[in-house]
Amino acid sequence: MPGVEQTITVRPFSAGDAEFCFKIRSEAFVRVFYDEVGPVVAAAGVNAHMPGDYEWMAETMHCFIAEVANEPVGFCTVRIVDETTAELLFLYVELERVNTGIGSHLERYAEDWLAANYAGIKE
Repeated sequence: MPGVEQTITVRPFSAGDAEFCFKIRSEAFVRVFYDEVGPVVAAAGVNAHMPGDYEWMAETMHCFIAEVANEPVGFCTVRIVDETTAELLFLYVELERVNTGIGSHLERYAEDWLAANYAGIKE
């Protein structure tokens, strides 16, 4: 929370994280994007990825969960495009924790992880 010191840890996705990922992404479409994109696009965004889709993504891409006090608070998904390029496909943080450094921490973690595991990736 703003003004509260927190230790952020990051770990690989596990199957039990699928509901969490679905929930915080859906909440973003409903509470944040709805007014900007409207009900049809917001509903499409919510329904675009069901919990099982996050499990599939974790099998085919690289997914990481940010935690504070052993509770999930955000996630990111990295897709390897080719031998020189990766894409940060998703990065979501619980809305009440936005602007607390969790998103930046996840982004840095993904960049460091890519540098350590895919030396040829430059973007």
